[in-house]
Amino acid sequence: MLNKAVPESDKQKIHLDAEKSGEFNIHKLDAHKDFDEKTKAILGDHAIYLAFRSDAAFVSGGARGLETIKEALKSESRQPRPGFWRFPCLTWPL
Repeated sequence: MLNKAVPESDKQKIHLDAEKSGEFNIHKLDAHKDFDEKTKAILGDHAIYLAFRSDAAFVSGGARGLETIKEALKSESRQPRPGFWRFPCLTWPL
């Protein structure tokens, strides 16, 4: 159940547990449907995918966004250097 603060029109764009990769749920955001032309030129006309593991958060988009996030979820975890953020999966349709 989505928060009551999320407008109904936006709830239609959020698909929790839309896909799976092993034991991990992948969430799909259809935000691209509301992108203006400038944003579409940068990010493309593709859904955005989110997934979470105990050691990482994953965000992926682009033509191969779903495939990429599924591959990333199967990867082994590596510890980042102290003081740095690690983004194991971030794709853009460039």
